[in-house]
Amino acid sequence: MLNKKLSNMKIKIYLNLLVTLVVFSFVSCDKSNEFTEDDESLVFSYQFVVGGRLGGYSNLTINANLTHYVSNYRELQSPEVITHSYETTVKTSKEQWDSLTKAFDLETFKKIESGSCGACVDATDEIFSVTIDGESYSFTNGRNDVYYQQMLDFFDTVQEIITTL
Repeated sequence: MLNKKLSNMKIKIYLNLLVTLVVFSFVSCDKSNEFTEDDESLVFSYQFVVGGRLGGYSNLTINANLTHYVSNYRELQSPEVITHSYETTVKTSKEQWDSLTKAFDLETFKKIESGSCGACVDATDEIFSVTIDGESYSFTNGRNDVYYQQMLDFFDTVQEIITTL
C-alpha cells in the first residue's frame, strides 16, 4: 500500500514538473525582435557631425516614450560666425515607434561596417547606434554597405522623424 502511494506521488511530481517545463518553454521563447510600446530597454540614436572650422552636429535619440533632438551649427556671416542651436523633446508617437521597430533588424544592423571618417577632412560623419538591454551597437558612415541598403526603410524613417521636429 505504501509503495502504491509513493508511486502515485512520484507520478504526480513528474507530471507537475513536465507541466512546469512546458509552460516555461512557451514563456521564454526568443522574442529578441519584438518590442513593446513602452519598452525603454531599446534606444535608437543618430548623430550627424560636420567637420571643419564652422562645424556642427545634430543628435537624435528615440525610445518608446520620448524623442529628443539637438542641433547646433555655425554659419559664417562676414565678419562674424553665428551659432544656431535647436533642441526639443517630444513624446514618441505609437506610429513612429511601430514603424521603427518593424523596419529594424538587429542582426542585419550589427553587420553594417563603418566607412571612412568624413569629419576628419572637413566633411560629414553619420553615426547610427542602437542600445538594447544595455548592449550598444553602432557604425559610422555605413551608407555604402550592403547591409545598410537592406535596412533603408529603417534609416529613411529616422530621417523622416528629424524633418518633423
